[in-house]
Amino acid sequence: MDSIQKENILLKIIKYTPTILILLSSIFITTYITSKYDSTLKEEQKQIKKDFLESNKNRIKVEIDSLARLINNKIINEDKQLKDDLQDKINLATKIATNIYEKNKNKLSKEEIIYHIKNSIEALRFNDGQGYFSIHTLEGINILQPVHKEYQGTSVLNKKDLRGEYTVKKAIEIAKTKGEGFMSWYSNKPDDKTKQFEKLGIIKKIEPYNLIITTARFKDDYKKQIKKEVLTLLEVLNQSDHGFIFVINAKGDLLSTATKLANIKDAKHDFLKEYKNFLKSNNKSVYIEYQFSELNEEKYLKISYLKKIPIFDWVIATGFNYDGINLLVNKKQKELEEEYDNEILTIFTISIIVTLILLILSIILSKFIENIFYDYKQKLIEQETLKLESMLEEFNLIIDNLPMMMVLKDTKNNIITVNKAVANSLKHSVKELKNIPLKTIFPEDYEKYYEDDLEIIKTKKEKIGVIEYLSTRKGKRVLETSKIPIFNKEGEVQNIIIFILDVTEKEALKEDNQKKEVLLYQQSKMATMGEMIANISHQWKQPLSTITMASTGAKLQQEMDCLDPKQLTDELDTITHSAQYMAQTIDDFRNFFNPNSNNLKEFDLSSPFEKTLKLLMPKFKTQDIEVIKEIEDVQIKSLENEVIQILINLLNNARDELIKYKQRRLIFIKAKKENDSLILEIKDNAKGIDKEIKDKIFDAYFTTKESNEGTGLGLYMCKDILDKLFDANIKVENETYTYENEEYTGAKFTIQIKL
Repeated sequence: MDSIQKENILLKIIKYTPTILILLSSIFITTYITSKYDSTLKEEQKQIKKDFLESNKNRIKVEIDSLARLINNKIINEDKQLKDDLQDKINLATKIATNIYEKNKNKLSKEEIIYHIKNSIEALRFNDGQGYFSIHTLEGINILQPVHKEYQGTSVLNKKDLRGEYTVKKAIEIAKTKGEGFMSWYSNKPDDKTKQFEKLGIIKKIEPYNLIITTARFKDDYKKQIKKEVLTLLEVLNQSDHGFIFVINAKGDLLSTATKLANIKDAKHDFLKEYKNFLKSNNKSVYIEYQFSELNEEKYLKISYLKKIPIFDWVIATGFNYDGINLLVNKKQKELEEEYDNEILTIFTISIIVTLILLILSIILSKFIENIFYDYKQKLIEQETLKLESMLEEFNLIIDNLPMMMVLKDTKNNIITVNKAVANSLKHSVKELKNIPLKTIFPEDYEKYYEDDLEIIKTKKEKIGVIEYLSTRKGKRVLETSKIPIFNKEGEVQNIIIFILDVTEKEALKEDNQKKEVLLYQQSKMATMGEMIANISHQWKQPLSTITMASTGAKLQQEMDCLDPKQLTDELDTITHSAQYMAQTIDDFRNFFNPNSNNLKEFDLSSPFEKTLKLLMPKFKTQDIEVIKEIEDVQIKSLENEVIQILINLLNNARDELIKYKQRRLIFIKAKKENDSLILEIKDNAKGIDKEIKDKIFDAYFTTKESNEGTGLGLYMCKDILDKLFDANIKVENETYTYENEEYTGAKFTIQIKL
């Protein structure tokens, strides 16, 4: 498909798309509204039911919980309310007695006034006639006892209640000490002589004649009064339209409604069964769903909320009619149907009007867009042409200034283009080298170069950093060549771009550096060899002295003709042992410098340390250097001789620093295998390394010794061997530590070698 066909298709899309979209939108909106109505109606029905249940459950729960709090508050304040009630009663009685006294104190005698007080107080009754007042003297003589008149005029000082308490004595004590107060005692009720009931009483002293007036009330009677008040309140509440609140006592009787308990049934289980399960459980409240029967035999589904009132052995409850939800759902459905009809009519009207308007606008707009498209296309072509020319010019400028030669070829071994670096090297212009066969430039080598091209075309992989040698009039040149394939849309190699870099000088410099590295290594080896020869010389002093003494002694005894054969044998053994020791020293020295021993092999971790210390310890002992070892007993596979050379350099470096100070001289050696690595630590107590030179100690020829005492290659070679042969690292740090209760500071070298 050519570009003109594509443009025509695009213009048709621009022209007809708005109209099609408008028609599709109208169909979609109509379908959407219809489906939305159905889903909305279903969702609304679900939501109405859910909201109805939740709101009514919350409502009846709030009602019952509020009533329960009211009852609990009454019970909590029971003692206070009872005391307030008794206080009011006693205040009334004492006021009457005081008024009688004040009016008659100058007219009547004491006996007459007491007689009038007694008659007046005796007539006072409360709590349906069960409450009364009694009067005593401070000496315990009863003056008034309306219920037990046999006590009047007698001493009741030693009278006890049912629990053996002296109630009159206690009342007199309160009157004498406080003037008035409350007290409790236990007594039978007139209608129940079998049980003990607690009574709360109040005592108050009447000052003129030192009389005590008392009254009391059974607590149980007051609690019954509260129950009665609550039931009276429920009767008032049940007259409202919010439903009945019913109360069930411990016997299962309904106290506040005429409905029979037998008529309350669950849809699946007997209501009584659910109710009994609730009573047995530890739950304080519960919702129960059940089938309820009215007196007119009408049945409907109901949900009730029940709550326990333990203090009264009651269960209070109320509920709501679940079937009432259907009325709300039907009402909402009618509202939605009316809303839907109105929406459909409005949408259809608007859709027709909008569709006509948009169709007209789309025709005008499509024509306008078509003109804009043609103008834009023309401008785009002009911009892309300029951009392409600019990019080609910039690309040519970049490749001409590359610090390397660049050749672009096709897959037929033809040169497409080159940069100036190639043209200058071949003594041609760039124009002369464009679109010509490679054979024209390299008539002898073109086939060899094409072999590389064919391999790249076949494998579709680049060849990077290939070193090639080229003979020129200036001599042999070393070239680093990279060939990169360029692919077409089908993924096949279309061109090959070649970058050529002349690395003759770089390779020469690399070779020179390698020679220097070898020289440094040999210098370090020779320095180590010198150290070893000095150590051997030191080690040989004692055995040479022993041999000299033994041979001289034997010769002297022979000249004096007093040489004993056994003694001669002993002297010869001494000479033999000393000679063997010297020979072993030479063997150790030879093994260390034997090139054939520089192979990867398995050895015990302690082996290189033992060999190193065997060579160094004689000199260390003469310089009072102590070596503390902590080496794991494990097998490793590595280059043992290189490990020995690193140890010799590090230990000699520590020794050179230690002999500068007159103190206890310590070297700590720690070696262990950790995961797949060998960890070596060598630490001394030679004060540490100066911060100013810490970063230089691994540099070649760096030394803190005099020029005739050190080469400055020991630590450098350690790092070089670790880098190149072990791919390992070495680090140094100053450390302060405690050993045998003494604090020291020194340098610690840590090496990690991968095994």
